[in-house]
Amino acid sequence: TLTAGFAMIGRMGKARGLHNYGI
Repeated sequence: TLTAGFAMIGRMGKARGLHNYGI
């Protein structure tokens, strides 16, 4: 689901870089 996807992206995004996810 999108909600679960954004939740995982939110956690890993901070470690890798939000720009990698287009956020």
